[in-house]
Amino acid sequence: MMASCALDLHIYKAWCSLLDQHLGRKMRHHLTELLHNVSAVDQAIKPSYLLDFGINASSCHHFVEDLNRTGCVKTILNIYQMGTDLLVINPRCIQVLQQCTNLESLYILTDVSSGLAKPQTIKKKLLFEELLQSIKLLPFSLDKIAMFDIDVTDINLTTMFGILLGYPFTYWFERETEENCLSMIPLRCLKVTRTIHIQKERIKHN
Repeated sequence: MMASCALDLHIYKAWCSLLDQHLGRKMRHHLTELLHNVSAVDQAIKPSYLLDFGINASSCHHFVEDLNRTGCVKTILNIYQMGTDLLVINPRCIQVLQQCTNLESLYILTDVSSGLAKPQTIKKKLLFEELLQSIKLLPFSLDKIAMFDIDVTDINLTTMFGILLGYPFTYWFERETEENCLSMIPLRCLKVTRTIHIQKERIKHN
């Protein structure tokens, strides 16, 4: 599946400048990925984006603040620090998710616990209710670019990441062990791509 969108050249240049300023020029080769994904979160195409680059939390916070200040993103975004991971969050998506009364209608949980011969779909309403309670505890701010350090002690991070990243199929497993039953299971991967077209600045003639 493919989609496309347009981006003004001056916005693209601002992205480049802010990336160099806050995250360092060594991150320039990740520019396209960051631009695609943070823009998708900004537009609520996806609820969040996992920054898997070892970025400093404070630098990420200032980066997102300046993206908003310069108009590179239009929405007030939040940042979650979950263990060693950082996610850029659209807080309105979290707000909508917390108001959901039937989580099992939005997501399919798949049990991949190591004790199973193969993955199984979970239909336990109690598990969905427990997951929703964890979601309702997630903080967010609609007023400012905020960063929150999330306590992950009682959270199945694999499942929560799946929910926050907007995956319709999400893994769940018994937390006593991090092993799973997927090693011998053939997996089918689906990929959604989006192309950003950089629009040249228009030159005014007198």
